[in-house]
Amino acid sequence: MHFEPVYPTPARPDLPAITNAEASALARATVNLLARWRLTDGQARIVLGGIAPRRWARWKAGDICRIDRDLRARMATLTLHVMLRGEITDLLDLRASLDAQVA
Repeated sequence: MHFEPVYPTPARPDLPAITNAEASALARATVNLLARWRLTDGQARIVLGGIAPRRWARWKAGDICRIDRDLRARMATLTLHVMLRGEITDLLDLRASLDAQVA
C-alpha cells in the first residue's frame, strides 16, 4: 500500500472560511435541523457549544446575530454530519431549507 504525503495548510484567521451570509443560513438551517431532531432548547444549546438561552431564543425567532468562528465551524460540522450519515430525507430537507434562505 502506498500513502501520499499530506502537507499542512497554514491557518488564515484573517480570511473567514464561512461568510456572514453563509453563517446566517447555517444558523437558520441548524434551528430547523435541531427542531426536526426534537431536541429540547437546553439540548440544542449544548450541541451548539453552550450558547446563551437568549441567543438561542433569538435564533428561533429568526433574529440571527453575530456568529463567531467556532460556532460557524460547529454548525458546518453538524451539517456535514447529516450529509455523511446518508439519510437522504434529512439532506433534502436541509438543502430545501438552505435554498429557500438564499433565494
